[in-house]
Amino acid sequence: MSQQEQGIYEFGAFRLDVGEGVLLREGHPVSLQWKTFETLCVLVKRSGHLVTRDELMDELWHDTFVEENNLAQHIRALRKALGEGENGSVFIETVPRRGYRFLPEVRVVNNENDADAALFVAPQTPQQSASWLKPFAVVTVLVLFIVGVVGWNSLNRRRNNQIAPSAALTLQTMQVERLTAKGKVYDPAISPDGKFLAYTVRDGAKQSLWLRDLATKSETQLIPPTQMMYGTLSFAPDGGSLYFWGREGGKDGAAYQIPLLGGAARKIAEGLRSGLGLSPDGKQLAYIRFDGNQYILSVCNVDGSSERIVTTRSGKFSYYTWGLAPAWSPDGNRLVVSAGELKDEKQGDAQERYFVEVNVADGREKRLASPSWSSTDMAVWLPDGSGLIVIAQERRGAPYQLWHLSYTDGAAQRITNDLNDYSKVSLTADGETLVASQETHNANIWILPDADASRARRITHVTSDTEGFTRWTPDGRLIFHSNEGGLTNLWVMDADGGNRRQLTFEESPVNSPQVTPDGRHILFTSARNGVSHIWQVEIDGRNPQPVTDGDGERLLDLTPDGRWLIYAGIKHWTWTLWKRPIEGGEAVRLSEQLYESAEVSPDGKQVVFGYYDKRAADGTPWKRAIMPFDGSAPPKLLDLPPALAQCDWSTDGQSLYLLKKGEPMNVWQYSLDGKLRTQATDFPAEAPGYIEHFAWSPDGKQLAVTRIVKLSDAILISDFR
Repeated sequence: MSQQEQGIYEFGAFRLDVGEGVLLREGHPVSLQWKTFETLCVLVKRSGHLVTRDELMDELWHDTFVEENNLAQHIRALRKALGEGENGSVFIETVPRRGYRFLPEVRVVNNENDADAALFVAPQTPQQSASWLKPFAVVTVLVLFIVGVVGWNSLNRRRNNQIAPSAALTLQTMQVERLTAKGKVYDPAISPDGKFLAYTVRDGAKQSLWLRDLATKSETQLIPPTQMMYGTLSFAPDGGSLYFWGREGGKDGAAYQIPLLGGAARKIAEGLRSGLGLSPDGKQLAYIRFDGNQYILSVCNVDGSSERIVTTRSGKFSYYTWGLAPAWSPDGNRLVVSAGELKDEKQGDAQERYFVEVNVADGREKRLASPSWSSTDMAVWLPDGSGLIVIAQERRGAPYQLWHLSYTDGAAQRITNDLNDYSKVSLTADGETLVASQETHNANIWILPDADASRARRITHVTSDTEGFTRWTPDGRLIFHSNEGGLTNLWVMDADGGNRRQLTFEESPVNSPQVTPDGRHILFTSARNGVSHIWQVEIDGRNPQPVTDGDGERLLDLTPDGRWLIYAGIKHWTWTLWKRPIEGGEAVRLSEQLYESAEVSPDGKQVVFGYYDKRAADGTPWKRAIMPFDGSAPPKLLDLPPALAQCDWSTDGQSLYLLKKGEPMNVWQYSLDGKLRTQATDFPAEAPGYIEHFAWSPDGKQLAVTRIVKLSDAILISDFR
């Protein structure tokens, strides 16, 4: 293989190492899909010269038929990854009706340790194939993981929302150890001295709490499996007890403490939406409540006494609470919380996420300097207060990774850089070792004849991606989501999984497809312009057209006659339930309350929807109501168990199918008066995964379900600073 085939190329701030399958920007790895990386290699090798579409298609998909839209999608992804448009920069020129030309001056590095580089003049003849890149695919994954760990480089950094370049480390520098291999381990926490690991095990609908001695590998079950959900574990500073959040059913959670040498868990406080943050001195807890109108950040003593409100957020400002907890600064004077903000009323669902720092004494809040991450998750402080270890998502659809965030200037450096998701991070007292949960998941589509799980057959076979949210067409095909290629788009296939074809090529995720009753169109939700709107395409994916253009809309359902669409609309930062003729016309608000989905009855006369009842006396605020579609009567509460987002009507309109909270392995059928009719599916409790979505075929004889299998284990990382 020639040096140019294996070569290292430089252009501007970028360094392309073909042999290692890595693109660096100022030393920082740039995440690319493999096919997008191959596209870049072909263009760079022929820098300054036209590469026709046919040549690119032949190089990238040799002997494989794909539509030309696939090439356009990878060119778009490449332009975005290179930052095209920043300061007027242009990397790839489109030659209309012919192909593309890579514009920057490219230099080939003759030797990896040689600072001198020669101008690379690309050959005039096209390359024969990009297949020579494929043997390095496995190497790419390993290199990206290793390169992601970095040291400090914060000097001369400003609060400019930039990610700092990272220095490559070797396996001898960073130590990574898998602590568990159960596939069911969540919420790990390491003791201050680094000798013990606490974690939860999720087994079906039940969870248990465990303690492991890291030296002897011996395990002790602190709480046996129950229907409770546990999270945000924290060791007391002396290592003698464990604090955690627990929730039963659809209620908000509570704070608990359990001694590690034996004894029952003690409840400290109730009605908590977030997890617990334990102060460095072990004397106070911080948490967030939600009263239906505002998020309330509060602190109390560890015995539950002296609770007081620190600050609140409401309207377009919110705190993120699910599975998260406020992080105390080492001096105990400040809290860092993951927060969100709806940008403005005219772009109602265009949301920004970031970390805020709150003064515990007076509630003053300020935004932490950080990159413009797509999403922020958990944070923990380093013991010296110089920075934080955070979990964040760099861009929409990317995995959640571990980062080091400098407190002084907001410079961020990766700790991990792989295809896994990370959640829950915990540090030892000296800040030299961390543990986190490393998660992988896949979602596949299954077909159940007559809802019989014993005859279920899987018709998609992804191992690390998501395929689901199925809708049947009148002729018995399936429209579904797939994030194949890294972006969530709509696909179509036969009911046996054959004849798969991509329908949309959006750069922002496509959600909630609905097929019109005549089978001619598909409606869906897309935020292609930064705000969620409802769009329509023909059944073969052609001719995309916007259907709504308000402040933000999310498609929920269509009426059986295909005349009306039901959607969630946002106004003044609040989601409400609306209906509107598909062909255009005045929108009508059905309800000021909306939390989850909405489904129209088969006769089109009623609509069932989920909402949040902040005044619920039974402690389960997630409710479902029914009302006439014409709005002639107010909503009526249904006596149904707390359910997940989806609920669907039976063909006769006399009952509802739903996924119960806490028992998502099966679909259940209830009458409208709340009586259980039947368990519609019978997946055994030991079957892996859970159902996220289901859809009945038009003839009612087949049930398509999306089953998610999620694996999670605890890993330990040391020498990461």
